[in-house]
Amino acid sequence: MAFISSAAMKAAVAALLVFAAVSPAARAVAAAVGGAPSVPAGSLDIAQLGAKGDGKSDSTPMVLKAWKHACEATGQQKIVIPKGNYLTGALDLVGPCKSSIIIRLDGNLLGTGDLNAYKRNWIEIQNVDNLSINGHGTIDGQGALVWNKNECQRSYNCKILPNVRASSFSVCPLLRKVM
Repeated sequence: MAFISSAAMKAAVAALLVFAAVSPAARAVAAAVGGAPSVPAGSLDIAQLGAKGDGKSDSTPMVLKAWKHACEATGQQKIVIPKGNYLTGALDLVGPCKSSIIIRLDGNLLGTGDLNAYKRNWIEIQNVDNLSINGHGTIDGQGALVWNKNECQRSYNCKILPNVRASSFSVCPLLRKVM
């Protein structure tokens, strides 16, 4: 009968634990008994969620779906807005989130000219920490489409046009190369 040294036994147990932690079968069992591991770092491409970068189709649901998934997941998450023109209505990006989030903006986010698509603002970011927006795309509210609907110069009781508003967020120093 062969004996295994204490150091060899510890190494074998450690190797089995690591294998069990990364094994798909182990993750499936953990999920079935309610001990699912955290969602690993990931990337969510809005085009893969169904958004069309044609500048005409409404991409709001896909952007909000990507935000919801990224905000609820753990580990660093990335929302990718690929090249194209993505038309959206109101985008309420609300936290607190469990993860840090990077929005990779390579395409263009366009605000719709339909004022009925907005409750208040076009993009509203609230209670979000560790948010980074980078890329070579643009955030374009397309104000010229609705400026003629603004009666604020003629009437005190006017509706203020939608805009971008960020409040109650911190540790978000990374707004880079976004035109």
